[in-house]
Amino acid sequence: MTSIISAAVKFPGFRFIPQFSPALEQQFLTTKMIHLHQFIGQHAATGTALDKPYKKMQWEDLDGNTIHAQHFKRYGEDGHQRAYFTGNQNIPSFIRLGFIPSIESLPEVQALKSKEGHFDWNFTLNTYTGRSLLPFPIDTPSNGDVTAIFTLLSEAKMELQKGNVSASVQLTPGSLAVLSGDSQLRWQHRIVSQEEKSKIDDSVHRISLVFGCKFHPEQIEKEEISTSMQAYMALHAIGIL
Repeated sequence: MTSIISAAVKFPGFRFIPQFSPALEQQFLTTKMIHLHQFIGQHAATGTALDKPYKKMQWEDLDGNTIHAQHFKRYGEDGHQRAYFTGNQNIPSFIRLGFIPSIESLPEVQALKSKEGHFDWNFTLNTYTGRSLLPFPIDTPSNGDVTAIFTLLSEAKMELQKGNVSASVQLTPGSLAVLSGDSQLRWQHRIVSQEEKSKIDDSVHRISLVFGCKFHPEQIEKEEISTSMQAYMALHAIGIL
C-alpha cells in the first residue's frame, strides 16, 4: 500500500488550508463552541429519543429563530459527541452569519453556482474528550457537494484511502480541509483524534466543525395557459376576436 504523509497532499478535489482562521477568531469560536457543547449537554435530557441513537432538540437562537438539532451523546465511540444542524435555518446565527460566508467564498463552493439560486448548508459540531478512531466512511450526496472540515484546540490526523493508495494529513488548529468531487465521493476518510488534553477545557480537548454545502437553483414557475386561452389568443392574433 502506498503511503503519503504530507500536509500538502494533492489529488483531485482535495485542498488543505493550514491557516484558514486567525488566532483571535479561533479563540472566539472555541469559546462559543464549548458553550454550545455545554448547553447541548445540559439540555439533551429534555430531547426526544424515539428509540434512536440521537435525541432531537430545539431551542430559540439569539436572533429569535428556532434551532432544530440532533445530538449524539456517543458517536461510534466513548469520548466523541456530535450535533447535527441541517439546513440554513437550523444553524446558529454566529456560525451562519459569522463563519459560513468565509467558506462560501471558496472557489470549490462558488464553482457549484450555475445560475441564480442559493446555497444550503449543513453543520456538524464534533467534540472530543478522548481518542477517536472510527471506520472509514464515504460521504453521501445528502451531506453536500462540498465538505469542509475546520479544526480547533488540538491537532488530529486525517487519513484517506482509495484502493491501495492512502494519504495522511495533519489537521492543525485553524486549518481547513476541503473535499469535493473525486476526493469526497471516491476517497474514504476518517479523523484520528489525539489523546492529549486541552489547557482551555478539561473535558473537551478537540473540536471540529464540519460543513456540507449544496446549491439550489431558483425555480422559475412557468405560467400554464389553458387550451381555451390558447385558442382565444390564436383567434385574436389573426383578427377574428
